[in-house]
Amino acid sequence: MHKPAPEMQSCIDECLQCYQTCLGMSTSHCLKLGGAHAAPEHIQPERIGDMDDCVQACRSCADSCQKMAA
Repeated sequence: MHKPAPEMQSCIDECLQCYQTCLGMSTSHCLKLGGAHAAPEHIQPERIGDMDDCVQACRSCADSCQKMAA
């Protein structure tokens, strides 16, 4: 397996960082804040769904870039 070009590696790294951020924000961020942020009415399925879309999109982008670089 060869090493990706620097530009491609940068793209992969950015996608993975976005993935980690969205994954962390999906529910754990609100639960860590506690109080009103952890209330059931704050953690609504549609909000989690939006963040899950972000998680999946960023992961898919990173995977695609890794495949193209292989």
